[in-house]
Amino acid sequence: MNYLRGITMPDKAHQIVLEDYVIAVDAGVARVKRLVAHMGQGLETWSRKPHVEALMAYRGFQTVAAMTVISELGDLSRRRKAVSTRSERGAPAAVNKRSVGKPVPER
Repeated sequence: MNYLRGITMPDKAHQIVLEDYVIAVDAGVARVKRLVAHMGQGLETWSRKPHVEALMAYRGFQTVAAMTVISELGDLSRRRKAVSTRSERGAPAAVNKRSVGKPVPER
C-alpha cells in the first residue's frame, strides 16, 4: 500500500480515483482488524473454545479459520466417532491404502 500512496497520477481524475481506492482498502483492513478482535474476545467465553484451540494446534489454522470450521461443524459432543462427522460432510468413512491414486467408482 505504501507504493500506491506514493504514486502521483498525471491526470487529476485518476489521482482522485487512486486516493479513493487507497481509502477504501484502508477502511477494509481496519474493519477486518476490528472483526478479528471481536471474534477473539468472543472466543474467551465460548463453550467451544477447547475445540478451536485444538484446531489451532495444526499449522496454518489461525483464530478466525478455526472458529469458522468449529461453527460449521456444530456441537461436537453429540458425535461418538470421527466417522460420523466425516460421513455427514460427504467424505468416505475410510480410505483404503490400496486404492490411493486409483479412480473412485461411482455409486
